[in-house]
Amino acid sequence: MASRILSLILFALLTVTTAGHTGQTASPDFNPPAELEIERTWTLIVQGNSVGVIRGTTRVEDIGGRPFIRQQFGGVVGVRPGVSLNTRETLWVGPNGMERFAARFQETGSTDVSTMKARLEDDILSFDLTMKEGDPVYTDSFIKDLDYHWSTAYIDLDRQDFKENQPFSKKILDIYALESREVNGVYLGVETVEQGGHTLECRKVKFDYGEVKGIMWLAKDEFGWFLVKEEAETHGQPFEMYLDEYTRKTASNAPAAPAKKSTDFGF
Repeated sequence: MASRILSLILFALLTVTTAGHTGQTASPDFNPPAELEIERTWTLIVQGNSVGVIRGTTRVEDIGGRPFIRQQFGGVVGVRPGVSLNTRETLWVGPNGMERFAARFQETGSTDVSTMKARLEDDILSFDLTMKEGDPVYTDSFIKDLDYHWSTAYIDLDRQDFKENQPFSKKILDIYALESREVNGVYLGVETVEQGGHTLECRKVKFDYGEVKGIMWLAKDEFGWFLVKEEAETHGQPFEMYLDEYTRKTASNAPAAPAKKSTDFGF
């Protein structure tokens, strides 16, 4: 399955890109800046060769009178010789954490399009997955803080009590494989990194996700944590991903977008 490749290679990119709260109680201080829009670009290197670029845009979207942080990612990644994967993913984060997720995947030369949608209701994260048009819809659901603590589309590092050189372990929901896994890690401390034309103070974390192992450098802005650099390997194949562009600008919808129906998340 093409989307499975993203869970291996792009693990760090989607795990740390949103602010909010993943517990059962809504965050009382959730007030993202509606006037700000941030664009980021990451380059993926496998065995010394660039195999793709992922671009992301983060902004506030008003839906039904409620502010949400909307994270949108897209790009083309080479997954094997002669085959690339075109992907577009969007997640919406509110005071309760990630509340909606939508993704679309298409391989080059194929007319088949895989789609995935997820929604959070009463701490139950439900998924609908379609491999291609005309196929039956596969559905599944997971309960927060029972089936998983984090998901590969959403991790709030502010809830992790980091202590230098102290291991941690969490149950993580792999959104692309739709199964729970253990992720083990060690917080290695704070390190200043020059990346994307910016000087960023990063948390350095060593992680073991089973099929993906490595080190991530993570920084934080008004919208939450984001990947600055990753050096890792999957199935013995080394790869790295790094932030090469980081742009802050006034949001096109500032000071606020027109209200939509509460169920209209752009699906």
